[in-house]
Amino acid sequence: NGGDVIIWSDSDVSGGGVIRLLNSSEICTVSGTAGPSGTCSTTTTGGGDIVLAGGAASIADAARPGGFAAGFGTTFNNTGTSTMTGVQIGTQQQAGQGARLYSAGGQITIRGAGATANSTNRPTGIDVLANSVINSGAGQIQIDAEYRSSNAGQRTIEFSAWAGSGTTTITSTNTSSSAVVIRSSTAAGAAAGNLGISANSTVFNVGGGLVFEAERINTSLNLTFNVSGPLVFRPFATTLLNQSAATSFDLPSSIVFSSNPSSITVGSSTNTSPITISENLQTTSGNIELLTSGTISKTTTTTLTAAADVVATSRSSSIDMGSGAVSASNVRISPNTTYAGSAPLTASNGVISITGGSTVTLTGALQATGNITLSGTGQISNPTSGTITSSGGSASITSSGE
Repeated sequence: NGGDVIIWSDSDVSGGGVIRLLNSSEICTVSGTAGPSGTCSTTTTGGGDIVLAGGAASIADAARPGGFAAGFGTTFNNTGTSTMTGVQIGTQQQAGQGARLYSAGGQITIRGAGATANSTNRPTGIDVLANSVINSGAGQIQIDAEYRSSNAGQRTIEFSAWAGSGTTTITSTNTSSSAVVIRSSTAAGAAAGNLGISANSTVFNVGGGLVFEAERINTSLNLTFNVSGPLVFRPFATTLLNQSAATSFDLPSSIVFSSNPSSITVGSSTNTSPITISENLQTTSGNIELLTSGTISKTTTTTLTAAADVVATSRSSSIDMGSGAVSASNVRISPNTTYAGSAPLTASNGVISITGGSTVTLTGALQATGNITLSGTGQISNPTSGTITSSGGSASITSSGE
């Protein structure tokens, strides 16, 4: 209809009020258009916002909810009357149908929190059933999920839940760095070791940036990224971990890139969690950045290929680049303690620097067009006699200790 669609639950702030869009439901804010036979799926501008949320009114806009649609009780079934999941897009436990949201340039906002009950019966913040469509056209998408249960056995959000053979698609042609933002958090007093963000077959088609801001992300991700802007995985607060009892974050090899993003960031300047990269990463114009105070590593043959810089910074620990090649315009590695790895490091248009730590152990070749700088407070060694070559600069090897 061209106007906004706002579905507001738990407006009395009682802590209970869910939103259910059951199978085959559709919200389309394209003016004068109805149903999948219309232009809902192809119109990118002129539509209104879609808001699925709850709680007290927003401070910024009293006509909109500022909190979460909230799960309550313990009812969980396949008949469309479940109460434990805050926002249900599609009918729970029914595979392969889902629901559809089209905003044609309007912003899509979804906020859901799970029930507080100590139960594994789906106290999930948001369930997006398989074959669902979330399409904002040129608008932005923001999805916030909160875990409130004292039982750690469920997810904050699941994409393509009860997948069967279905695939969920999330689409925005918006070109901003925050075109699509997925947030996942745990409420005070809830089970911290939950399953986090989970996904069966899900495709993200994003003209700008895709941001995951979470405390936990499941390693069993079946995600396909068609992202033109920055791809970011960062902590909701100071820790970004995998599911359950995990004490580190592994970007898994199960993810697929149908096109490479402009840049990739894992972690942040406040992140404290160890990072492992298990998937080959490549950018089209920007950096690959790995940022934490914990250890940084990549699985043995994983490669990093950046159009700009590869930046790996551990503020308090070590870095191991494995054996897979690392190539970029500049390669800047900053451990706090040790650097190791047999990965060949190539700077095609600039410098290689491994600085700030104690010991540096090189077993791979270094090749740059600019300066190569190796420095530490301890031993710097090259036990396998890997070559160090600069075609246009100097090589500096400095130890303040040994």
